[in-house]
Amino acid sequence: MVEIRTLVKLTALCGCACVTTMSGYQFYITRKAEERPYFKEAVELLRKHAAAKQLLGEPVKTGFVDALSGRTYADDSNMNLYVNVMGSKIKGELYIKATLNQEEDWLLKRVELEMKDKAGGKVLIYDRDNIEEIDESDHGIH
Repeated sequence: MVEIRTLVKLTALCGCACVTTMSGYQFYITRKAEERPYFKEAVELLRKHAAAKQLLGEPVKTGFVDALSGRTYADDSNMNLYVNVMGSKIKGELYIKATLNQEEDWLLKRVELEMKDKAGGKVLIYDRDNIEEIDESDHGIH
């Protein structure tokens, strides 16, 4: 008969292994995403966006890609990423949508910033379909 102490130790060991594996997976996905041109372009657009800088505070830094919730996904022609971002004032989440074109290059389609404070709100940073309609003077807050 197995002692309860042994079962508790095995359970704790399995729990640590699961947490370590999931953390490693999230770190790996984040590093791979940071290498992609559409990710770099989206972060650059965020850092240049006047309203986003004002709301978040400078410097604007990126965190982990939300790889564990199921919202971040990719298929043969679409990619949706949710990236934690933070400034000196508040934290937020950057939504990046990219699509695969006919030349098989990933193109940035849409970038939004969602605030993680009590007021919430979203700022449209970039929309390929409506580029001329985005006006930073109204801060794009919805």
